[in-house]
Amino acid sequence: IIFPNRRVLSGDYSPDGTFVVFSAVPAQTTDEDLFYSQPNGKEEQNLTTTPTVSERNPRIDPFARTVVFEQADASGASRIYLYSNTPLTSGPATGPALPGTPYAVGTDADPVISPDGGSVAFTRLTTTGNGALRTRDLHTRKAAGAATPVVIPPAPVSRGAPPCGSGGSLFVD
Repeated sequence: IIFPNRRVLSGDYSPDGTFVVFSAVPAQTTDEDLFYSQPNGKEEQNLTTTPTVSERNPRIDPFARTVVFEQADASGASRIYLYSNTPLTSGPATGPALPGTPYAVGTDADPVISPDGGSVAFTRLTTTGNGALRTRDLHTRKAAGAATPVVIPPAPVSRGAPPCGSGGSLFVD
């Protein structure tokens, strides 16, 4: 355990294993920030230090050049950004909040970077559904900031994030 009793929410290893980037809630705050550290917990640095927004679900690109992550504001709007503050998606939340979560309909989440580092896949909440089930569209867009995301038709309902498997395969449950 490198960070005992911390409110760490998600993290990712660099491709060469020399560092980790993770999201956690700093002491005396309520919003997540992105942190950097060596795998043994040394040289920890808060990368974002933003008091009114949350950064979460960081994913490091295959060449360890940048990080893609979610940034959510107090309204429930969550968008995808490249580190340090380059938005890949934009716009306000367009519908009701998903109960028990920080997400509202129309928000973007769960980013992953393609194996070549040129594209980002992410989900967009489309309905709150019933119970744990909700619907999300899976989108892709060029990491360089293409004008319009490409929508990949979703399964009818999903329960969680689209993790990226070895070889860049996306798995959506």
